[in-house]
Amino acid sequence: MKAKRRHELQHNVLDAELGKIVEFFKKRGSLIAWGILVAALVVFLIIYVRGRGVRVAETLQANYDRWTIEYRNQGGTDKVLEGFQTLAEQTDDERIAALASVRIGDIYATKLRAGGPRSDSERAAFHTQAKTYYERVLSQFPDQTLAVAKSRFGLAKLAESQTPPDIETARSYYRKIVATQQLLAQPVMAEAQGSLDRLEEILEPIPMATTAPVVETQPASQPATASTSLPAGK
Repeated sequence: MKAKRRHELQHNVLDAELGKIVEFFKKRGSLIAWGILVAALVVFLIIYVRGRGVRVAETLQANYDRWTIEYRNQGGTDKVLEGFQTLAEQTDDERIAALASVRIGDIYATKLRAGGPRSDSERAAFHTQAKTYYERVLSQFPDQTLAVAKSRFGLAKLAESQTPPDIETARSYYRKIVATQQLLAQPVMAEAQGSLDRLEEILEPIPMATTAPVVETQPASQPATASTSLPAGK
């Protein structure tokens, strides 16, 4: 009897607890449903945004690679320049924007160095455009180490191409590249080191002799030899 009574009490307690739960859902069921819906929506948005970010990054990288290949094959045509400008102006990927800015600077620097007749105004415009895009990387994307190094290299070459060459400015940019440890595996560091070594050789003073060379001199004339004359009439 005691066991049966205990079972009935447990059953009643369970019924009471279930009744409370049912009553709770009756009162707050709509709020819980909305909460679950909002949570599911947040999860969906997070997944969507992350997925979109990946897709955008992949698309921008593909476009950058495409224009890089076009640049190597065809040079800095207007179409290539426009493609890189679009990438430089977008705000979804700073790395691509910085590297595209470097490419634009390179295109104008190449135009500046190209042969053929160039007016002073054309050369000045190309120099200004190249410098503007290189400096844009330094000011707007200082955390993009590789792009910053490439921009400094471009600025160093521009300094060397001036008339007269600004050797000190060029050397300063090369030294900053060489001092950046994150670039140890990058070709730009080796290129900067080679250019810096060349400048150091140019600026190295020519050693001067500490003593005057010994010059052997010949006498202006040989000493006269005495002549023997016989007295006349003997």
